Amino acid sequence: MSNAKKSLIFIALGALFYFALTHHFIIINGWVKTLPKSKWSMDYTIYSTHGQTPGNMIAIEDLRRDGIADLLVEAGKLTEDQKEFLLSRYEEDGED
Repeated sequence: MSNAKKSLIFIALGALFYFALTHHFIIINGWVKTLPKSKWSMDYTIYSTHGQTPGNMIAIEDLRRDGIADLLVEAGKLTEDQKEFLLSRYEEDGED
């Protein structure tokens, strides 16, 4: 394999790793949605909503901070009123 091909492979792998560090891949309703992370990490990089309640998902600070509630509304898993109610539980604690 030529050096150019090796370099391209390493660049592609680096780009994939960077994307994994900066995005959540949320599996919802059989689709994969990306959600930008507010900080680089491997925490919750791949997250399935199957079998999870909206309250449990919003309770995860990283996902809540990065906008999982809006994604749940978009997917029809929550109404706007339910979203506001669930988020208000955390605002009162001074976390957000």
